[in-house]
Amino acid sequence: MAEVNGRSGAVGLVKVTGDAGAGKTAVLAEFARTARATEAIVLNGRAREEWAETPFSTVADAFDEQGERRLAAQGDHAGPSSGRVVRALLDTLPAGPLVLILDDLHVADARSLDALADLLRRPPRPDMLFVLGYRDRQTTTGLLRALGGRSEQMFVEHLHLEPLLEQDYDELLAGAATAFARRTLHRESGGNPAYLKVLLAEQAEHPVPLDGGRTDQPSRVGGYAALAHELAPLCPETRAVAETAAVVGDEFEVGLVAELLGRTPTLVLRAIGELLRRDLVRPVIPGQYFTFRHPVVRRAVYHGSELSWRVGVHAQVDTVLCARGASSLERAPHVEQCIEYGDLDGLGLLESAARAASLNEPETASAWLSTALRTLPRHQRHDARRARLTLRLAEAQATSGRLPQARELMHEALGMLPTDDVAEHAIAVASVARVQRLLGRPEETAAMLHRELEAVGDDPTPACAMLRFELSTGRLHGGDPDGGYRWAQEVLVIAERLRHRPLEASALGVMAMAASASGRPHPALEHHARATAILDSMLDSELAQSLDAAVWIGWSGVLLERWNDALRHFHKGAEFATRSGSLLFLPQLLAGQAFVLRDRGRLPEAHAAAEQAVHLAELSGSPEALVNSRAMLAYVDLARGRLEEALESAGRASVQPPRSAGGWKETLALRILSEAKLLNGDAEGCLALVAQAGGPELPAADAGSRVAWYELLTRAELEAGREAAGAGWEIRAVAAATA
Repeated sequence: MAEVNGRSGAVGLVKVTGDAGAGKTAVLAEFARTARATEAIVLNGRAREEWAETPFSTVADAFDEQGERRLAAQGDHAGPSSGRVVRALLDTLPAGPLVLILDDLHVADARSLDALADLLRRPPRPDMLFVLGYRDRQTTTGLLRALGGRSEQMFVEHLHLEPLLEQDYDELLAGAATAFARRTLHRESGGNPAYLKVLLAEQAEHPVPLDGGRTDQPSRVGGYAALAHELAPLCPETRAVAETAAVVGDEFEVGLVAELLGRTPTLVLRAIGELLRRDLVRPVIPGQYFTFRHPVVRRAVYHGSELSWRVGVHAQVDTVLCARGASSLERAPHVEQCIEYGDLDGLGLLESAARAASLNEPETASAWLSTALRTLPRHQRHDARRARLTLRLAEAQATSGRLPQARELMHEALGMLPTDDVAEHAIAVASVARVQRLLGRPEETAAMLHRELEAVGDDPTPACAMLRFELSTGRLHGGDPDGGYRWAQEVLVIAERLRHRPLEASALGVMAMAASASGRPHPALEHHARATAILDSMLDSELAQSLDAAVWIGWSGVLLERWNDALRHFHKGAEFATRSGSLLFLPQLLAGQAFVLRDRGRLPEAHAAAEQAVHLAELSGSPEALVNSRAMLAYVDLARGRLEEALESAGRASVQPPRSAGGWKETLALRILSEAKLLNGDAEGCLALVAQAGGPELPAADAGSRVAWYELLTRAELEAGREAAGAGWEIRAVAAATA
């Protein structure tokens, strides 16, 4: 606009182009506002699809009612008069700069384009500005002809609206979503403001946001309504093709759509040609495969179709896919929508698909299992199957980060599981134990594990190893690294015998961390090296079975000051967890990532990771994850000089639970709070927290953290003016460092 204003008094053309939803209308509105502020005369009109057959409708929209009537009266007259009548209307306006703004010209009526061509060829005023908005992907021949015939005397500016950048989303969503959520929304919307609005509307109706942040947004239906005007002009035949394709999926094949509709591929391609012209779909393999412009567009078409018809088409799609030999994963999205109560074949397919999707798409697996359970008849002969389905649903929900719901379902399933399969029951108990540990129930979890171990015996089975592993992590988390080490040793023996690499990596990670916490660096380094070799070579399928391995190996790398290794392992785990939706251990992975990034001086990245960790921990309901993530956020905020925020986060972490710290994460949170209090001038408050950390011996702290604690307490005593007391803490620091 600044460049245009600098050329006042000249005739000019500004073209504002971009994809659907890019913000052209908003830019044109800003042009109008700015022009009116300069006391220019502004005429603002917009083309509409439903007016395409009405002569002069686009230009008439820019004038008052009298001007509209005069243009309407010219509708039946032919070409040469098209420009003259518009010129006559413009001549009735007061003298001075004139700005003609016309939007959506890609759907303008032919007579308006003829009139525009005449005005551009011979501008009626020496100080007139044309501001024209249109989708360049859908530019018509008439519009191109009008633009190409413009006067060579006018200046031309072309503003093509590119997708918004991540920085733009940071401004738009500041305070409404975490940095991770903003990046996710940017990626999924492609930087398109209209798609962003729909995604936020969808998110508002979803129980778990898109990786973070809730905002007050319109309903999903309201978001789709914004796209309805693109679909309204479609003829019934073309709309049927679009809606059928939307049921098939984001990408669809011409032959399949033709078969579903009972039409020839030629007729379907003719309709697709119309969808291409309107930029609703785009080719993948021309003539064979196509995709919707954006998944948001596909969902708008899908939800705009009639429900009973849609369910019927899903059933048809499944029939065709079954005949083609499609996999359960390909068929499940359709079976889920059309399955009837008691359909055991369909239920079996959903169960099979959920099993295949559970590691990489737990949210999808959870939805399919929920549908399967609702379909299963409530009869005694199905009780065992119901128990197993419930257990799988609970595990999928736990993987998705819904811990309280998962625990409730797991206990329900344990009460129904047959007692004759000891191994199956033991594996289920191990799953419950993992969830309960994260929910802060150490005593009942340990008792459950020991009781189950007695039933399983000492045979080197996967079930036996999983029970022992949960005992090892419980001990380590509870501040007993030696006990955790001993249990992990037993797990390692079984894992090596079974050649179970994910479990082997997890056991080595716990052993490395336990040895580091106990001040035994040599065995810790050996275990860490072995664990690193396994983790670095893991495929996604292996990593999905043991994401906690990345947690333990990453933190052992921190304690051993293997910073690059630690960051790589935290990143590998967090990247896979984010990509697959496996949120169970993601807060811990992000917290570890934040710790290392902070110590490497990469504060913006560290803050983003810690902020997301807090958000996910709050969703999960895990006290352990909350303590860890809030402590890391405080730790990062201290380095950023945000003392007030650090005090708040550290305070909330350290009151979680309201008792003396019993684990290393709680002790770490207390140390960070102590540091924040000291920096805030509260030396006495800093020193008082030693009691909550277990007293001067700091029993729950690892060997390296004790040194940091004692150094902190030395500074606090000196700040309080007690040099002798400070010297006492200094002696403890030296002893801990040389132990």
